[in-house]
Amino acid sequence: MSYSDLLWRANNEYRKRLGQAQTFFGLLDEMVQTLPLEPRQVELVRWARAHVESIVQELRDWRDRFYYEDPRTRRMVQADGAVYDALTSFDRMRSDHELRLHNVYTTLLNEPRPDPHLTRLPQGDLWQMAGNAIYDLLGFSDYLVGLQAAS
Repeated sequence: MSYSDLLWRANNEYRKRLGQAQTFFGLLDEMVQTLPLEPRQVELVRWARAHVESIVQELRDWRDRFYYEDPRTRRMVQADGAVYDALTSFDRMRSDHELRLHNVYTTLLNEPRPDPHLTRLPQGDLWQMAGNAIYDLLGFSDYLVGLQAAS
C-alpha cells in the first residue's frame, strides 16, 4: 500500500468514525432535552457533543490545509512531500484528539447516566451507542497499525 493509499484510507475511516459519534451525540442531545433528567446529565451530553463537534471541525480544517491540494476542487494531495506532511500532521492532530476523546469517554463512564429505559431506541441504547462511538475513535490507532502493516 502506498502512502497516498494510507492517507486516503486513514482520512476516510477517521471521518466515518467521527461522523458516527457526531450523529449519536446530536441525537442524544436532542433526546435529553425532552427527558426528565438531572441538569448535570444534560450538561454532560452537551459537553461531550461540543468536544466531538470541535474535533470534527479540526478534521475539516486539517483536510482543507493538508489533505486537499485545493479545498475548492477537493482533490487529495499527490506529491510525496505533501502526502508526508498530511500524514505527519494527521498523526499529531489525532494524538491530540485521542487525549480529548479519552477524557470524554472516561467522564461518560464515571458520571451517573440516565435510566437506560429513557435513552432506549429500537436500535439500542443511544447513550451506549454514543459511548461506543467514542470507544471506536479511541481504537483508531489499532486501525492505523493494521493499515501500516499492510503497506
